[in-house]
Amino acid sequence: MRVIDVPVLIVGAGPTGLLTANLLGTYGVECLVIERNEGLSDHPKAILLDDEGLRALQAAGLAEEVSAKVIAGYGARYYAPDGSCFAKVDAPITEHGYARRNAFLQPDLERTLLAGLERFQQVSVAFSSTLERFQDLGGGVEATVSTTDGPLTVRAQVLLACDGGRSTVREHLGLAMPGRTDSRDWVVVDTVNDPDRDRFSKFFCDPARPMVSIPAPGSGRRYEYMILPGEDPAALSTRERVRETLSRFRTIPDEDMTRAVVYTFHARVAERLQVGRVLLLGDAAHLSPPFAGQGMNAGLRDAFNVAWKVARFVAGRASPAILDTYEQERRGPIEEMIDYAVSLGEIVMPVGGFDEAARARILEALVPSGGAMQPKPQAAYTEGWLLPGLGKDQSLLGRPLPQPMVPGTEGEARLLDDHLGNDFAVIAVGVDAQEIDPAKLLALAPNTLHLQPPDAPLVANQLLLVRPDRFIAAQIDPDRLEEAAAQFATF
Repeated sequence: MRVIDVPVLIVGAGPTGLLTANLLGTYGVECLVIERNEGLSDHPKAILLDDEGLRALQAAGLAEEVSAKVIAGYGARYYAPDGSCFAKVDAPITEHGYARRNAFLQPDLERTLLAGLERFQQVSVAFSSTLERFQDLGGGVEATVSTTDGPLTVRAQVLLACDGGRSTVREHLGLAMPGRTDSRDWVVVDTVNDPDRDRFSKFFCDPARPMVSIPAPGSGRRYEYMILPGEDPAALSTRERVRETLSRFRTIPDEDMTRAVVYTFHARVAERLQVGRVLLLGDAAHLSPPFAGQGMNAGLRDAFNVAWKVARFVAGRASPAILDTYEQERRGPIEEMIDYAVSLGEIVMPVGGFDEAARARILEALVPSGGAMQPKPQAAYTEGWLLPGLGKDQSLLGRPLPQPMVPGTEGEARLLDDHLGNDFAVIAVGVDAQEIDPAKLLALAPNTLHLQPPDAPLVANQLLLVRPDRFIAAQIDPDRLEEAAAQFATF
């Protein structure tokens, strides 16, 4: 049997696994991605790419290429049975530097991610390769993989499970996935050449038949409609029934209907996201209803959170304890996002009748005034890889760093992350970094950016330690820089 040693083994070549591999590649980490299928999937699957997902792709050096293929900044409208619009979601450019909602085609994204790996000689992908079994040996993981060339033993320091909702890794670990599965299945129909060119999703919250219409790139559109009690899912997803059900929107010739499938919606989180040297990411770790468009995006956030930590660990720059911070940081935001999606689903699927009182209670939390719906929840870490208590102001600790456009040395404005590099960075706010011993700054990060504070700064006269995933790890008063460096060195 062939045996190979590699620092990181990634199981699954979907968006989460491929983004993780690209990020590890930018950090110089050798890794192997295995995928049981013969190649990438042609199914559209996810259709919304959000601002945080694009920021993670930016860190991998792929945001510009991906952005060229999306419908940027599309919103959403929610309609009552009488056709009136009672709530809306806009999609402005956010603090992350990108529009909040962007329509994309998942096969395009996966092809871009796979092609991106060609930049890294130390990253390889093996299709038609199935994980058969593995064991955590304490100091690493040993996995048996079946390939077209016969069995292969892979010895890795870390195994990252990105192998989807039916995760083999999660099953082998014996981890339950508590939560709920909705009893109401939906038919999902992807079309091209659609006459509806509105740049927003439409949610028809009608108990007679809840339906959704979503813009897609290339003059396409996705339609989703709920299967009512007593209906046969197979019959309702035939081309004839699809045409009949969607006749209120358009006439769909066969050549314009690219896919019609039945989906079951889940709201579940694995009981553990990490077991020793094995970490679960994306759908292997959590499943969300689609009403917030956050299933795949949550997986991209997992990848952004995990990759830099794994890179530091396998390079000997951090202890195994850094792997524990993944679950500490991500579980809360994952559960909060799923709850948000479930709440949106209760609006979209008023199967007990369009109850104005019930709708009002839900909307009170989601739509404070003026019919503008609250944006998705934003993660704020209270534990994990953080260095608290190093400054008088700790209001930004554990929060994502805003990403404005920042002029470069030659005057050309670029997004802030492009100035920071892909490692830790220090932003000196109202502090003259040139007056600080460079060795003290280098003990924290290889790059320092000096910003003059605005007239009413959120923080002033502080150093912000920014993690590679752009969360603020510390707010440091200048006279406590040595203390910060000491804590950083022992983390």
